[in-house]
Amino acid sequence: MRIDKIDPPSWFVGMYENHLQLFVYGDNLNGITVDATFAENSMVVASRKHFAIANLALKGNIQEGTYDICFRRGEECAVKAYSLRTRQTIEHHALSPADVVYLIMPDRFARTKDDKVYDDVDINNPHAWHGGTLNGIRKHLDYIHDLGVTTIWLTPVFWNNHSLYKGQYASYHGYAITDFYEIDPHFGTLEDYKALVDEAHCRGLKVVMDIVFNHCGSEHPWVCRGGAPATWINQNVGKTNYECRTVLDPYASNYDREITIKGYFSEIMKDLNLEDENVLQYLTQMTFWWIEVTGIDAFRMDTYLYSEGKQMNKWLKVLKEQYPHFSVIAETWMGNPALTAKVQKDALPYTGKENPLIVMDFAFQESLSKAISIGDMRPLYEHLVCDFLYKSPQQALAFLDNHDMLRWRLEHPNIDKMKQALAILLTTPRIPQILYGTEYLFAGGGNGESDGDMRQDFAWSKQRTSEENAFYNFMHHLLHWRKSCLAVTQGTMTHFLPQRGVYVYFRKYYKNEVMIIVNPQKAKRKITLKRYAEKLKGSRIATDIITGSEYDLSGSQEMGKTYLEIQKYGILILTLN
Repeated sequence: MRIDKIDPPSWFVGMYENHLQLFVYGDNLNGITVDATFAENSMVVASRKHFAIANLALKGNIQEGTYDICFRRGEECAVKAYSLRTRQTIEHHALSPADVVYLIMPDRFARTKDDKVYDDVDINNPHAWHGGTLNGIRKHLDYIHDLGVTTIWLTPVFWNNHSLYKGQYASYHGYAITDFYEIDPHFGTLEDYKALVDEAHCRGLKVVMDIVFNHCGSEHPWVCRGGAPATWINQNVGKTNYECRTVLDPYASNYDREITIKGYFSEIMKDLNLEDENVLQYLTQMTFWWIEVTGIDAFRMDTYLYSEGKQMNKWLKVLKEQYPHFSVIAETWMGNPALTAKVQKDALPYTGKENPLIVMDFAFQESLSKAISIGDMRPLYEHLVCDFLYKSPQQALAFLDNHDMLRWRLEHPNIDKMKQALAILLTTPRIPQILYGTEYLFAGGGNGESDGDMRQDFAWSKQRTSEENAFYNFMHHLLHWRKSCLAVTQGTMTHFLPQRGVYVYFRKYYKNEVMIIVNPQKAKRKITLKRYAEKLKGSRIATDIITGSEYDLSGSQEMGKTYLEIQKYGILILTLN
């Protein structure tokens, strides 16, 4: 008998529940028993040659310390030391519309001169590792903070120990996990991750950890060594159909829904069976462990809809009981706001109304992209009309693009239009998310052929061009202004039907009021203020927050004699006085 590894590697006193599951890796573990000095009783619920699963009931008065766990198999006995720690005293602050999330793919962001360079790093191959590290991100936290965002979301940093798939594709992205309790050495160490979180917090930045429940990597020991019960991995279903709407469709066939939920996500991502309670317990404990050890502020749950919905709700419930103010962002890749809103609504009994599930608003991205393309803001207007479907539309994550999509600028190369889109993103009632490099006008490799091509490296040594510098300054100014604008971060919204493509909306928080005018047309437009008199009543001066220019509103608004002119592809963000 040999004990190689125990998950979780440590645990904590004072948790909401006294139940602890141990997943033990090793050799000749068939028929073992487990006895822990910190447990009232224990039961081995499964054992094979290379794994065993034991459920322990912890003693009620147990204290922090190092304890022995005795593993027995016949006459053999192996004793392992196991640590119970005191829980961190962390005051979590839920994500809100006051936040702006900056999405980073660590492999493509930055490194330091002291970081190890692995043999499989190849910056000329868009599908290979490029060498970015946690220390590289930490080195640039001042840059991130100065940009004006409040939160960083890192794509997964767990161990992805894979050979090149088909001789070309590496799992630098982090979504084919082979160890849920280890940082991939390409990125650094657990201590590096903890240091990153601590230093981010010192700058007032929150940290979102990207996690995956739906699948694990094909070279995880559970898969390649048979190191888990057969019920842990969904078998003989084939590849998922990627039609996650079937999960919510009241008329969906069992056949379609099963392929969605139980089909494997890709050849290197094998589908986990969350209906097995031991799988759910393993993953739940894993999330608690990372919160306690690192002090992170939120999770982003990858492929949320491909996981079994009832089991996800169980996880949300126990997570919120243990950490009421801890936020969860769910990847809900659907172009229909009714479906996205339903996911949030269905989760409310498990999350509570104070800190609901944050859903990713892909429909917002599609409607804004269409509006910019056709030169008429009605598609975005019509999307926001549907906010009545949400229990909390302000708790939806909006974005122009992310790591799985074509870069916004590749599809919309006009810089003025990009400024429009960014300004809209930062002034509508949502939690905005910005992909790294947007401030440098990143457009991917330009070919649009693959995910890797879109995930370009942040070229820190490159000087910004005048065009890039102008856009950076625009974005920097807008982000810092947003931080102090309560009308945008906490206020209500009133919008008007677009006319001749032009869209006008107002954000208000008590006496703090902002007027936003968007002209997606390729010609100047004049708008008469009479139409907006209900929101302009009492306002005499409007100040452009970008240029500082002032507009006189003191004319006879009732008679329609006061106009504002807006340039082609222009946007005005006006504070009202």
